[in-house]
Amino acid sequence: MKVIIVDDHAVVRMGLRAVLENADGVSVTADFARAEDSINWLRAHPVDLVIMDLRFKQPGAMSGTSAVREIKQMGGPPVLVVTTYGSEPEILGALAAGAAGYVLKDADTAELQRAVFEAARGKQFLGSGVEAQIKHSGLPELTGRELDVLRLVAQGKTNAAVARDLFLSEATVKTHLNRVFEKLAVNSRTAAVAKARSVGLLEE
Repeated sequence: MKVIIVDDHAVVRMGLRAVLENADGVSVTADFARAEDSINWLRAHPVDLVIMDLRFKQPGAMSGTSAVREIKQMGGPPVLVVTTYGSEPEILGALAAGAAGYVLKDADTAELQRAVFEAARGKQFLGSGVEAQIKHSGLPELTGRELDVLRLVAQGKTNAAVARDLFLSEATVKTHLNRVFEKLAVNSRTAAVAKARSVGLLEE
């Protein structure tokens, strides 16, 4: 299994590499300090899994959540988020973007290795405490298409423009929006965007 590591701390990259290369059949092909660099590299190099941090401290750096979304949209490999950040909005935002799993950096070696193998097989893996936190959050789950519609609405686009961008009818866009309103317990586009951002389903 070929894996790449994306984290802005060199010591973390070295530690993850050591843990993963002790697992049978795992090879760390490359590591990167910036999400943008990993995405450019992935366009020409197939791997089985990306391990991605959530936040990068470089000025203007792409976030891990945005990188997860872009990798998914370009048909790239599964992405396992390994991070120190474990709040509900952060977890839900990463999963909504398409992350195959979410593990905290204080996970033990066995859990991290298990997460790698599960995520690489396309199975969602949530680390210790993460799954329980989500189950008790009571926060809404939007479908991928509902999120697509809401992201475009957040950009200020009309229903007609959203329909054109997503190759849908305006009636279908309205149906998706009505479901979003119901799930988020709001009654307007502005309120839906604000609520989705506040719980981590949309980035600011």
